[in-house]
Amino acid sequence: MENAIKPLQLPQSYVGVLATQQGLPGLVVSSLRYGKTIDIKQVTAVAVPPGQALHLWRIDKNQQASWLGPIPPEKFGRLTIQETADQVFFTAVELAVSVEPSGTTPAQPSQPFVYRGLCGKIWK
Repeated sequence: MENAIKPLQLPQSYVGVLATQQGLPGLVVSSLRYGKTIDIKQVTAVAVPPGQALHLWRIDKNQQASWLGPIPPEKFGRLTIQETADQVFFTAVELAVSVEPSGTTPAQPSQPFVYRGLCGKIWK
């Protein structure tokens, strides 16, 4: 039984690994499958002008972006969502981040994405 497949050690989660526009590792985004928080680690920071903030977006297979919320400016941040991650990320194929005015709830990104990457699930 040495070749038997062992169960996954990580809890059921959604994970996104986003790159900067230059292709550098940028952000790691994760959430437990039935959780209502998104943990965010900035690996490579991008410049954010005063009065602006980073905003996280979910992108579906039709390339439609849906706003998830502003990202805290710290290296390790947390974003609270209203629905479970399974409901939020189930249709996501990518995650992306744009720079938008602070305190706003944008309907669509107003600028090119500064981070972008695939979103995947960690379970069978």
